[in-house]
Formats: sequence, structure tokens, C-alpha cells
Amino acid sequence: MAHGNDIDETTNPIEAGLKWVVKMKKPYFNGKKALEGIIDKGVTRTLLGIMLTERGIPRHGYEVYDGEKKIGTVTSGGIAPTLDSSIALAYLSSRIQGTRERGSG
Repeated sequence: MAHGNDIDETTNPIEAGLKWVVKMKKPYFNGKKALEGIIDKGVTRTLLGIMLTERGIPRHGYEVYDGEKKIGTVTSGGIAPTLDSSIALAYLSSRIQGTRERGSG
């Protein structure tokens, strides 16, 4: 995970899958109320790993599609030689469920 690509000032640790590093049981810290609100409401996007179903190199800002529907945006990616495929991290809509194959746009 790279600051500036996968996490930045527009993201939060909950949607980035980093809730485990936030000590929510602490009585107070800067941003605690905001994070509690996010946890209560739920997130609209989640940072997930994806694998391309076609040849290509996923780059920051590329859009991710499920058929014709845009479901997210790539934050970082590259070729994974041991998998003989391209992989990426992408913020995907929290409404997306399951782990079926998805292409990249």
C-alpha cells in the first residue's frame, strides 16, 4: 500500500481495510468521531485486490468495470510474474459482493 496512491487525504482507514491499526477503544484521538460515523454509516467503497482477466498493465486512475458498469478505480498495479497475470489494488463500490472474475477497463 503506497501513500499517495492507495491511501491519501481523500481516503480513510476503514475503506482502505486498515481498521485493524486504529485503536478505536482509546478514549480520544483526532478523527475518532469521524471514524465512528463512517463505521456507523458504512463505506461506499473498499480497497480490494483485483486480477485482470486480459493482458494489460493496470495503472493509477484506470477505471474498473463489471460489464458496462463502472465499479471502481485502480490505485496501483503491475505485473505479477509468479501469477503470470496483472494485479492491482482498486477502490470498488461497496455494493459489489463475491469474488467472481472481473475485467478492467
